[in-house]
Amino acid sequence: MSTHDTSYKPHSAAAAPAVPAAAAAASTAEVSPNDVQMLIVLVHLSGVIGAFLVPLIVYFARPVRDDVLALAAKEALNFQITLALAWLLTFATILVLVGLLFVPVLIVISLGMPIWAAVLSARGETVRYPLILRLVR
Repeated sequence: MSTHDTSYKPHSAAAAPAVPAAAAAASTAEVSPNDVQMLIVLVHLSGVIGAFLVPLIVYFARPVRDDVLALAAKEALNFQITLALAWLLTFATILVLVGLLFVPVLIVISLGMPIWAAVLSARGETVRYPLILRLVR
């Protein structure tokens, strides 16, 4: 080995390869707050298309049930369950013409409440849907 060769590095137990350390740091990195806020908005907006599966998957995919994303998913899921029950009751009462009065109201609620919740979530506020059953705890 020449004296000008700088490529030699002594082997030591403390020196760790750079690639596995970077990979380990990337695997333990948390999602940025902006990403979490965007996911919260998407969880609420999924209610516009009637997809209760999105909040359900997000809620059960979270390892910690008390974090902000899991709480938003739980709130959206409770809203979607309450809304589904209201639609069932409305369809059951259409035969006696009472349900026809509730159809326009439920359409406005089905579209308006998730958009309202998404706007508040985009501002960074915590959303609690009013007048819903809190079945998922």
